[in-house]
Amino acid sequence: IPQGVMEIGEATFAGCSGLNGTLTLHDGIVSIGARAFEGTSLKGELHLPKNLAAIGENTFCGCDFSGTLVLPDGLRSIGDKAFEGCPIETANIPMSVVNSLPEAKKVYEKVKLKQAQKEEEARKRQEQEQKAKEAQEQRERKAREEKERRERELAEARRREEQKRLEQQRLALEKERREKGVCQHCGGDFKGLFVKKCVYCGRKKDY
Repeated sequence: IPQGVMEIGEATFAGCSGLNGTLTLHDGIVSIGARAFEGTSLKGELHLPKNLAAIGENTFCGCDFSGTLVLPDGLRSIGDKAFEGCPIETANIPMSVVNSLPEAKKVYEKVKLKQAQKEEEARKRQEQEQKAKEAQEQRERKAREEKERRERELAEARRREEQKRLEQQRLALEKERREKGVCQHCGGDFKGLFVKKCVYCGRKKDY
């Protein structure tokens, strides 16, 4: 738009298609007429003039611009539904404009509500992630505990098996020594006329 233009007339670009990219309106523009960009499906950022004083009805209705909507503090009027249907996510609007212009207040509250919803969604997502993390940690802890329990049971079973083997080995050795007529405790020979004792451990022959 040429620098000399101070006003954009009513429905100037209404219904135009293919308006993509950043729309920068120079600071010399002070008024944008009703429906000036209505239905253009404008995609990209919108940079409004710093000296803008008036925005007409349905001016940007249906536009799909992104970025932050900045309204100048010198704005004196905004027509009804000027930003109707625009997916405004963030906005920088002076409180003087919010308090004096109902349409600006509507945009401000809409953006504030969206931000609150986003924060709530982020909080819920964080809670869900935390719960999922805690559940995963609990599963991992239970898996570790189960593994440790099985390892203890296996170790105990091996200990008992080893104990049983050693006991069987001891009994077999004692039986073998008794059959040979030697001390069943140490394998030493017995000596003695009336009371036979092991020459090594000194135990009496008890079989």
